[in-house]
Amino acid sequence: MILETDAPVNPDDSGGAVVNDRCELVAVVSHGRLLNQLVSGHIDVEEVRYLLRARTTRR
Repeated sequence: MILETDAPVNPDDSGGAVVNDRCELVAVVSHGRLLNQLVSGHIDVEEVRYLLRARTTRR
């Protein structure tokens, strides 16, 4: 699941934390747009947790 925001991101921000006003992790920076810097995409934290659980159970 992708979360789209109007928060600008810079090159090399991928993997950075997206937090809410209570400093809780809500997403991870995925991508931004060069031509429209106020549109950025993030991977929802639940998706990240799912992928991490799947990875640890495969070992």
